[in-house]
Amino acid sequence: GPPTKAGSTQTVISVDGAATDGSGDHTVLQLWAFDGTAKARLLEQWRGQWGQPAFESALKDAIAKHRPSAVLIEDTSNGRGVRQRLQRTHRGIIPISVSGLGDKRARIRPTLGLWESGAVQLPEARHAPWVSDFVARMLRVTGQGHEVDDEADAATIALSWWQKRAARTVRVIR
Repeated sequence: GPPTKAGSTQTVISVDGAATDGSGDHTVLQLWAFDGTAKARLLEQWRGQWGQPAFESALKDAIAKHRPSAVLIEDTSNGRGVRQRLQRTHRGIIPISVSGLGDKRARIRPTLGLWESGAVQLPEARHAPWVSDFVARMLRVTGQGHEVDDEADAATIALSWWQKRAARTVRVIR
């Protein structure tokens, strides 16, 4: 997997926002750590069917608690307003555009090798009760039709960002 500067750990919150209050899609916030071990660690996840104020509040709480170096928010109608308001008061808010990247399968495909190679690490389920449901839902994602793929979307946002960033910083050693 892609490395980060040796000895440095970067934490990132990735956001797949949904403007639903009690039904429909879920908003997912994920806390990721990327470090010099070429591993991506999903540390924590928050998932809920929140309206816009609750979504924004949950994200502000996560930012205040974890102080990430970046917050990656999918630049859709659901995330744009929250992103624009947060950019006024928080540093490191990055809009992630998925337009022009193809369908969900095309967006997920470049990150599959990270999962398959073991570069993505999850917390032990006994320390993170959400992990077993997360894994079960991730294994059902096909990238087709209407399915519960909010967690896959948030993970793809983080992992794609990491891959692109690493591709710009990796140097060939002769």
